[in-house]
Amino acid sequence: METAEKRKIYNVLVKRFEFETPYLMALVGGYLSENQIGCEDFGYPKMRQLLEEMPECASLSQVRTGTNMNYTVTLHEWKEEAVQEEAERLPAPREGEKPEAEPLEKPLGESDKRAVYDLLIDEFPAETPLPMASISLVMTNEGYRKETYGFVKMKQLLRQLSEFMTLQDTVTNGVPATLVTLHRVPSWDHERGRNSTGCPEAFQQLPETMNEIILPNKTLAILNKLITGEEAAPSEEILNRMKESYREARANGTFTVRENAYTFPLSLKAVGGEPMIAGIKPSRFEGENGWFLNFIGVQHSTPGKAIENFAFMGFWDNVLSDLAEMALPEKWYFQGEDPNSKLMLRSYLQYTFYRLQLEDKVSVSDDGRFAAFNTGMVTPHYDDIYACFEPNDDRQKNRWRFIGFSKAGGRGLGKRLVNYFNPLPQPASYFERKEDLLFDLEKDLHTDYDHILLDNIARLPVEFLREELHSEPDALELLDEIEAERSPKAKKNLYAQLRDIVSDSNRLYNRLRNRLEDAINLARKQVRWNYKTAIPCFFPTRNVMSLMLPLCLVSEGRADAALVVELTRAGNYQGQTILTLQQAYIDARMICRPNSEWLNADQIVPDLDAYTDSDSAD
Repeated sequence: METAEKRKIYNVLVKRFEFETPYLMALVGGYLSENQIGCEDFGYPKMRQLLEEMPECASLSQVRTGTNMNYTVTLHEWKEEAVQEEAERLPAPREGEKPEAEPLEKPLGESDKRAVYDLLIDEFPAETPLPMASISLVMTNEGYRKETYGFVKMKQLLRQLSEFMTLQDTVTNGVPATLVTLHRVPSWDHERGRNSTGCPEAFQQLPETMNEIILPNKTLAILNKLITGEEAAPSEEILNRMKESYREARANGTFTVRENAYTFPLSLKAVGGEPMIAGIKPSRFEGENGWFLNFIGVQHSTPGKAIENFAFMGFWDNVLSDLAEMALPEKWYFQGEDPNSKLMLRSYLQYTFYRLQLEDKVSVSDDGRFAAFNTGMVTPHYDDIYACFEPNDDRQKNRWRFIGFSKAGGRGLGKRLVNYFNPLPQPASYFERKEDLLFDLEKDLHTDYDHILLDNIARLPVEFLREELHSEPDALELLDEIEAERSPKAKKNLYAQLRDIVSDSNRLYNRLRNRLEDAINLARKQVRWNYKTAIPCFFPTRNVMSLMLPLCLVSEGRADAALVVELTRAGNYQGQTILTLQQAYIDARMICRPNSEWLNADQIVPDLDAYTDSDSAD
């Protein structure tokens, strides 16, 4: 980040936080988000990574809260005179002696430029404006630092890469920023073993056509529902267009690789006009080889940003305070969080709006002078609460501007609401059938153990992993490093190594699987004793309903995670994935306030990057 960007963030933080006082990461990150400063604006997936780039004014420390490791942020005073004071402390040059020379800027050699090109072109798409922070982070982590080449600013180093990179200065949320666009160099691609269209050689392992890929009926039904609104087998035309999109992706290398899954864009549009994407991955089921279509979805901006794309919300802190004060009292924070942060309430409002947009329930008056939606929350007298909007200034990018909350018929906005709309805006709907609410113990439950134990091993409690992997010294050493590690990227790499150890050992894998099966069987017994144990939940990014079962992995008396189960078209349950308790609570709260012994906000200690995951049910 540029110094001007850091100072902008610093000036926001000093309005809320005291110097030399540690605050929970979730509180600091939430406050920045409320003031329209998001980590993604600077190219960071996590708020922690953004703050780690500001050593001039902030420091991070790791602390233990209950059984979880958390981070705190301590703000330090940024003194403008610090540089000058340092210069004055340096001894002046003696008479006749030349001052010490400034570091020389060394031009990058051809080999360095190609190495950086290979690094970046594998990590990011070409011809797409990207935040400079994203580029800088990858380069710095791989040893391509500005200091190594004698540059004071990263931008100076990036300007040396004009053969395949262009820079553009812009402003994001009032903060100066630089966008970087990568361009392919065909001759370099050819020498590196890419095909003539720029497709990496690694993608040649993929099937040549979709005729060689298994197409599950369930996934195809999702494809057709997104396009036509009907859950049925897609037409031949839809299938052919999907196959053609795959052929183009393979030819052009337009895949996004995550773990062992390959996602590519479709030429098809969803019923709401959104572009669509599909994904394939290797089959791990016994007796099957090759690849299968594992995902169909809508390619959209983050669901949590939908309301901000719709309207200018102003200061989130004020918005959320007004809503919480008007609504039936509820605890909108987890253990250890600042009660005033209301990050969970913000998440609820954002994803509720996203669901309402999908259902076309955001109401706009015929004359275009008023808009409103039902928040799904109620006053202490159980009157619905509505969010109200009026047209924004024509010079602003958002068409609407938030003006307040109201109940129907109340003073001011409430009277305008009933004057403009009949019927009034309806709340979001989640349930289409009784099976969305109740877990049927008579149905079989089939669990994707590989996805839970390998792909999502980071969501399993460390105590559980330590206990089940106690006979493997390398695994225990990795767990020690994971608990002590601060860097998200480094921690992810450590979990990847742990996953490889488990994947390569049938003994360790079966031990974890057997213990997970025991926990699932216990959960079914709990549902038999109390049907309310199975909690309905909604996943915004997939727009689907599921049920969650408690998983007691460390001890039988306490849930440590949640198993997400989804009813298939054939009438069986599919155990899709595992969630942390925090993820489970946020997804369940979308529908109603959880009233469960095992999913209780008072007993949940949040993760550090609480509200920044793009998709809980991944």
